[in-house]
Amino acid sequence: MVRKHVPSTATWTCPPPPVMYQPSRLAELPWRLPPQPAPPGLAADSARVGDLEVRAASVVGPGHRIDETRAGPRQDSYRIGRDAAARHLVVAVADGMSDSSHSDTAAAVATLSLVNSLRRQLDEGVPPFHLDHHTAFLEAAQQVHAIARQRQWSADSVRTVAVAAVVPADTPPNGARDIWLAGLGDTSAWVREPRRWAQLLGEKEQGPDAGRLRTYLPHTPEAVERRHLSLGPGQALVLTTDGVGDALTELPQAHDWFHHHWAAPVTALDLLLHISYDSHQRNDDRTAVVVWTPSADGGRS
Repeated sequence: MVRKHVPSTATWTCPPPPVMYQPSRLAELPWRLPPQPAPPGLAADSARVGDLEVRAASVVGPGHRIDETRAGPRQDSYRIGRDAAARHLVVAVADGMSDSSHSDTAAAVATLSLVNSLRRQLDEGVPPFHLDHHTAFLEAAQQVHAIARQRQWSADSVRTVAVAAVVPADTPPNGARDIWLAGLGDTSAWVREPRRWAQLLGEKEQGPDAGRLRTYLPHTPEAVERRHLSLGPGQALVLTTDGVGDALTELPQAHDWFHHHWAAPVTALDLLLHISYDSHQRNDDRTAVVVWTPSADGGRS
């Protein structure tokens, strides 16, 4: 075994997360543990599926980690997978609702159910454009209901919103991939255009009802919306919870910063650092799954 010599004076440090607009006082406070054991406060993944580059990351927000008596689990969840033939990437992201006491479990159950439902349809030979979004989200609602009944929780305690995507793993002959998207609530989907991010799903209510959610699992799976889009060479698709989506929508600095830094694949640890951005009064959990297609010349940058 060969061991690399590391000088005893070496110091390993992580760069600070980016600051958007102005820093938050909460970001400087120590993390506290929830009263009950919970999933990790940080999660990240990296994968190549076909010629796609995929990165995923999730972090508990400052508002859920700094209070000694009210610290809570990470309520966001993501799941990435593929069909049996490895012809499609399948992604789901969910955001448990903060006023729902077991929404972290609901989000985890929903993402697993959505990916499994879509994988099953693909494995049965259903073409991506004919995937049944109503069935996928109804099954997710049923799974969330089932875990609530099993644990004797109310349906209101397991509310979550979610978004899912199916992406062809390899570049088709014409270079453009037909992407399937479906979601409900304020989890969002975005595509990186040359000058900006374009939002595809997940717009919030405006005016007096701003911030109020009307559609969520397990109560209203029938409200799911479906979208189709064409993703060309050198583009990026992002699925995210509102901890990142709101920054893209409301903070021009964040919109431009993520547009620049996600122009090409980053490492999973970089993505985790990016979504841990520091910003005044933005304290929610953050999750993003980013999918990059190779450029027209086959490059990845």
